[in-house]
Amino acid sequence: MNDYIIQALISLPIGGIAAWIGQIWATNIAAKKASEQQKEIEQMKNQLLARQNVFRMQFEKEFHIYESLCSRISAIRNSLAEIRYRDEERILNEQQTRILKQINDYKDYVHEHEAFMSQTVYDHAEKLVSMFMKLGSRQEVSFYQNLDMETKLFFSTVRSHIRSLNAIA
Repeated sequence: MNDYIIQALISLPIGGIAAWIGQIWATNIAAKKASEQQKEIEQMKNQLLARQNVFRMQFEKEFHIYESLCSRISAIRNSLAEIRYRDEERILNEQQTRILKQINDYKDYVHEHEAFMSQTVYDHAEKLVSMFMKLGSRQEVSFYQNLDMETKLFFSTVRSHIRSLNAIA
């Protein structure tokens, strides 16, 4: 019986020490795991912020392009409205030269910025380019009506695309 008492007296402190060491290990393992998880969270946060910055820069670039396209289209439409009913040959020729320059400027701008436009907006911009290129000295009223309809559709497409980008952001 004395052997059992001696074993118990020896086992209790050893068991207590083992439990204490186990608790220290568990605490260290939990702290290490929490630290690793915190690092992963920080990495994910940094990646998300980087993506948000890229998205914001892309949005700003697209917005500027769309703003410029709309401005150029409006200038062409205004110039077309000015010459539509003019008969004086000299003024008509000067205005047609100006309009042709505006159209070429618009066409070049569309092609230069294609990579930054959504495909839908680009397709509508290209359709307007082809319509503008068909302009002669005089067109039928239906041509101007179609042109007006297409420009309004272009503006609507740009607005929809910008709204969709805002919804994502």
